[in-house]
Amino acid sequence: MRSLLFALLVLLLPRPAYAHLVSVRFGDFFGGALHVLSGLEHALVLLALGLLAGLQPREVGRWMLGAVPIGLALGGILAAAGFSTVSVQVAIVASLIVLGGLTAGHAKLPQTLLIALGLIAGALVGFENGLAMTERVTVTLFVAGVTVTGLVVVTPVTAAVATATDKANWAAIAVRSVASWLTAVGLIMIALVLRPH
Repeated sequence: MRSLLFALLVLLLPRPAYAHLVSVRFGDFFGGALHVLSGLEHALVLLALGLLAGLQPREVGRWMLGAVPIGLALGGILAAAGFSTVSVQVAIVASLIVLGGLTAGHAKLPQTLLIALGLIAGALVGFENGLAMTERVTVTLFVAGVTVTGLVVVTPVTAAVATATDKANWAAIAVRSVASWLTAVGLIMIALVLRPH
C-alpha cells in the first residue's frame, strides 16, 4: 500500500510539459508525413494504388512498393524546384478514377504499366503536397515525410489484399467493390472540381 501511495505521489509531482517538438526542424518531416493525409484525394489515390497492386500477381504487384515512394519523392522535388504554378488537382482525381476502374475491372497489368501508374500517381500526389512547402520548410525532411507516409499506406494495403485474396475467393470481389466506390468518389470529385463557379 505504501509503494502504491508513493507511486501516486510521484505521478502527481508537477513537471514541465512540452507541447511542441523538441527539434523544430525535424517537425518538417512530420509536417510532410501528415500533409499527405490531409487531402482526401491524396489518401484515396494511395489506397487505390495499394488495392490495385494487391490484386496483381505478387511478382508484379510488389513493384508498386518501390514505384510509389519514388514517384512521391520526385513530385515533391519538382514542386520544390519551382514548378509551383502547375495545378495537378484534376490529374490526381483522374488518376483515382483510372486506378479505381482498373481495380474494379480486375485488370491484370504488365509490370511496366503498373510501375508507370505508381510513378505517375505518386508524382502527382507528391507534387501537390510539395506545393505546401514554404521557404522555411526543410525540403528533404518534408519530402521524406510525404514519401514515408505513402509507403506506410501502400505497403499494408497491398499485403492485406494479396493475403486476403490468396485465402478466400470472395475477398477479390470485396476489393473490387471498394475500388468501384473509389471510382464513384473520383467522378464526384472531378465534377466538383470542373464545375463552373
